Amino acid sequence: MSPELLRLSEQHITGSGETVLGPFAPAGGGQSYIDVARDLGASYFDIGDAWNAATPTQQLAANQHVLDIAISNRDTIRLSVPYYEIRPDTFTGAELRYIQEHGYRRIDDTTFVPQN
Repeated sequence: MSPELLRLSEQHITGSGETVLGPFAPAGGGQSYIDVARDLGASYFDIGDAWNAATPTQQLAANQHVLDIAISNRDTIRLSVPYYEIRPDTFTGAELRYIQEHGYRRIDDTTFVPQN
């Protein structure tokens, strides 16, 4: 990953102990994951317009980098929409599979925590 993409991917890491995941534009309307994260003071992934210029491999690497930081910090993961609204074939669905593969478990409709 380029130094610029790395910098952009880390720009919204707050150290709050919470990271927000969810759709950019929820199907039923409502706030994007970015708005929810800002309201909570939580970390989130957003590389702005660089997303459109990045290759799919670069997009995945930048996104996964932020997830890896959240996992290593043992952040609580908050969803911006209820779990049942997230389709498995979306970026958010892939993010949830990734954190679960790395020891996270769902404790309610919008919260994942690291296992002991």
